[in-house]
Amino acid sequence: MALVSIREQILQHLQTLLQTGQMLVIELSVEDESFRHGRVDSHFKVVAVAELFTTMSPIQRHRWMYQQLDPWLKAGVHALALHLFTPGEWAKVKNTTSPVCRGGEKKGNQ
Repeated sequence: MALVSIREQILQHLQTLLQTGQMLVIELSVEDESFRHGRVDSHFKVVAVAELFTTMSPIQRHRWMYQQLDPWLKAGVHALALHLFTPGEWAKVKNTTSPVCRGGEKKGNQ
């Protein structure tokens, strides 16, 4: 049995939320950005565009996503770059690049 990467586990979990109707998503991606920090399975970027977010403030969206991904945070995921948009916001988005890490950035990995 092949091991499933942390990135794939997170993506599958969020897709399961989609399938159960808890999160109607237009766009969903999970990117492992750990290599930028000299680590493995520690830093991830989640881009999600969902109708669900239209009823939430940006802070509520982040709280909601942290709640969904709590098991991975407790298991060692160090950082999540969350890019959470309503469909209207997504139509205007130009960039979802994560900011440079201030605490664990390795020289030459920027």
